[in-house]
Amino acid sequence: MHKPSSDQIAIAAMWLRGNEGDGDEAEACNAVADWIEALGFDSTLRREARAAGVPVKALRRRLKELEG
Repeated sequence: MHKPSSDQIAIAAMWLRGNEGDGDEAEACNAVADWIEALGFDSTLRREARAAGVPVKALRRRLKELEG
């Protein structure tokens, strides 16, 4: 099985967020969307850190500095 593209991951997360189901269905879909987006973000961080020749930890630290 191949990994979905970034666009496919984003579309799936958006679709899940649009679910207004009954009971716990909407909450469950939002939780899965959060998880999918986190996986995509982590994958992007690893790829970009590798391309820049820096550890992922250093990239995370720098992003946190830029946020705050």
